[in-house]
Amino acid sequence: MEQIQNVIKLNKTTHTKSIFIAIAPNHISTFESIIKNNLHKGKTTLLNPGNFKYDNSLWNEVINGNMNLQYNVSSRLKKLVFQLNKLMGYKRFIYKTIKKINFDENINYYYCNLDDILSNHIYCLINKTKNRVNFAVEDGILNYYYPKESKKQIQQKKLLSKLIGLKFTPFTNHPTNINSKSVKGQFVRLPSDTINPAKSLQLPFDSISYNPEPNSVLIIGQDIMHNYHKGEEYYTKRLGKLFQIIQNDHSDKLIIYKPHRNGNTNTAEKLLCKYFEDYKLFQSITPVEECIKGIRPKYIYSFESSAIINLKIAMKDQVMFAILPFEKKVSTILSLYTKLRIRILK
Repeated sequence: MEQIQNVIKLNKTTHTKSIFIAIAPNHISTFESIIKNNLHKGKTTLLNPGNFKYDNSLWNEVINGNMNLQYNVSSRLKKLVFQLNKLMGYKRFIYKTIKKINFDENINYYYCNLDDILSNHIYCLINKTKNRVNFAVEDGILNYYYPKESKKQIQQKKLLSKLIGLKFTPFTNHPTNINSKSVKGQFVRLPSDTINPAKSLQLPFDSISYNPEPNSVLIIGQDIMHNYHKGEEYYTKRLGKLFQIIQNDHSDKLIIYKPHRNGNTNTAEKLLCKYFEDYKLFQSITPVEECIKGIRPKYIYSFESSAIINLKIAMKDQVMFAILPFEKKVSTILSLYTKLRIRILK
């Protein structure tokens, strides 16, 4: 805690404003944990383009958008249309933000991922002047490994952004830019396991406790994986393998499938019908960490889901956790799951 406060003192003035940008519902949950534990400085402003649920009592100012940020299209044309519509929505939201925020104030900027064009654009806008302190905030497993992004993907983002009238600046070392001097720290649940432990700060989180239903199995969907570069067929095979393993071990139990808020669920629903006689869909964009007490599973399965990690470290050992690695080759991130005693399926 002392480490966190020392970092935050770098911008301690009575006129400091803490600006948080959320592009997913779970981002707001982590931001509000920082605020509840008084790990920010000054007045709080939430940039909320997707109009996600938030605790009004914690925010001095909220700038809401009306964008639908759920990405559940599959065809190439629909993907392109979605991206263009999203960028045009981002542009409108930036204009709205510029009108309401005084950029002459001292600003602490909290973001999750600079691969997102809106977060990236505002990061660059805020950092044009002095008296800025930047903090990355945990975004799933992103803070624990170095992801690979092709030059083609980066160029596409730059081109589409320019087409709409936005600027996208790639941070090729890591999407959080954590290794840069301009970023003072990152709030994460497991500071010693990140790619930059020296700049990692403890993200507070609540413990989770419930009495598990012994015949209940939860599958945390990663439906966004159908857009993975290996294609729909590979995703279908891996998901089918995961379902087959679960069916072999739990043929007599109720299967509950919670889809990812992004991604098309058609493939998952077809495979659920194929492998399980008794299953339910739990449709909600609420992060699973917040609704797990209403499901109360004894067994939890997924691919390399960040929710699996979040649940595991917040709970006691009354629940069994297991993942099937999405890629067959050994991943550097798997050591983190092993360390947390999460079962690795083969």
